[in-house]
Amino acid sequence: MVILALKTLSIFDFSEYAMCLVYFIEKSVLDFLDDENPQIRKLAMQTCCTLHLPSTNQMQISYNIKRIINKLLHRFFVTATTANENRIRVTMLKHL
Repeated sequence: MVILALKTLSIFDFSEYAMCLVYFIEKSVLDFLDDENPQIRKLAMQTCCTLHLPSTNQMQISYNIKRIINKLLHRFFVTATTANENRIRVTMLKHL
């Protein structure tokens, strides 16, 4: 079920809901980067990379949103450089 949910999330256009999407990724998707199943970790990484986050250089974005986006990007980079699975690192680097 998790695999199907992550695949489904990665194909939807959430551009109108970019601000809410940041909170959703932080609360729901980010935890799957630590899953025991390498396929779920890889799909979580792909899902996070294909979702379009709002740009942090826009003035209307709140400090809280910027903080969360910076947290997400930090987590992505840490996962991309420290993942045990080569496929996960390669996937992350391709999407960045």
